[in-house]
Amino acid sequence: MMSHTLKSIAVGAMLLAAGAANADITVYTDKYDYRGAVTVSGLDSFNDLSVDPIDGPLSRSAGSFNYTATVGPGSTSFWGGSGSSVDGWLTTDNRTDTIVFKDFGGKVNGAGLFAFGSNSAGAFAAANSITLTAKDEFGKLASYTIDKPTQSSFIGFVSTGKLLELTVKLTAQAGVWPTVNDLYLSSVVAVPEPGTYAMLLAGLGIAGVAARRRRNAQ
Repeated sequence: MMSHTLKSIAVGAMLLAAGAANADITVYTDKYDYRGAVTVSGLDSFNDLSVDPIDGPLSRSAGSFNYTATVGPGSTSFWGGSGSSVDGWLTTDNRTDTIVFKDFGGKVNGAGLFAFGSNSAGAFAAANSITLTAKDEFGKLASYTIDKPTQSSFIGFVSTGKLLELTVKLTAQAGVWPTVNDLYLSSVVAVPEPGTYAMLLAGLGIAGVAARRRRNAQ
């Protein structure tokens, strides 16, 4: 007969498997819709960056969430871009390189940012397209391509699991570099669905019966 401990482990494993099977990543193209889908968000505005080369990888934070930014494979260096004297951007040293945000500290379920192109001086430049891809702990991938991105082109991803990385890659185009602004990292406090409440109550009922049996056996 299966012991109480083994039963608990088996039930836990089944619940984890069910969670992985139902995992999904939702894409948002509006900042406010994205913010409404998450519970807690932190922002890295990149306003502290100057228009100069910056050795990568970068260890930074968005509110209470830490993360690492890497770039490659052509160059491991970033550059600071700028929309104005007070609005800093993050861009690459090589226009064909990919920006990767990863090593998120804490339970990060969501990531979003503004993505577009900039020129060699770090100012906005019209790009043909730019693609963002998110990957979560269950191996799920979600990609979205923005055609003709502008400084107001926002893409956000929210996963039912923990996000592992977010990549940004510009379609190869002479004179244009991939650029990002205002990175949001977010967590979601899940609200159990009615079926989950029913399972929880049933589990509590079983636990109560087992406790009574143990008392009656004493």
